[in-house]
Amino acid sequence: MFTDQVQAIVYTLKGLSFAKPGGPHDEIFSALGFKLAEAPASSGEEGANRKDFVFATVEQSVRALTSETLLLVSGDDKTVEQLKTDSNYNTTQTVSSGKLVPLGISSFKLDYYSALAMAETLAAAYSG
Repeated sequence: MFTDQVQAIVYTLKGLSFAKPGGPHDEIFSALGFKLAEAPASSGEEGANRKDFVFATVEQSVRALTSETLLLVSGDDKTVEQLKTDSNYNTTQTVSSGKLVPLGISSFKLDYYSALAMAETLAAAYSG
């Protein structure tokens, strides 16, 4: 079990969405020993009642990025590079010096194969 909390986000050029504790992605993270940090409040009506992700403004996201580990849902190595060069987020400690773990482009979907691939990618990032 990891003692530090992690954050899981979906990064797009429009902003960040944060995975919520107790949501479907968190069930997998928890089963692998990760504790998901609380997500910021939703920035609008569209995400207010969702159980999986919270949509945050840039300002909310910058304040909310506090963990040393950031799991990038629907992300790959290209996504990591985009996030590291995004002037909205690249000065945050989480992005500039934290561990950024891309979970694969299909990791947003939680069908059997996508969830298994995400879990394997996450386990590989922390093995050996």
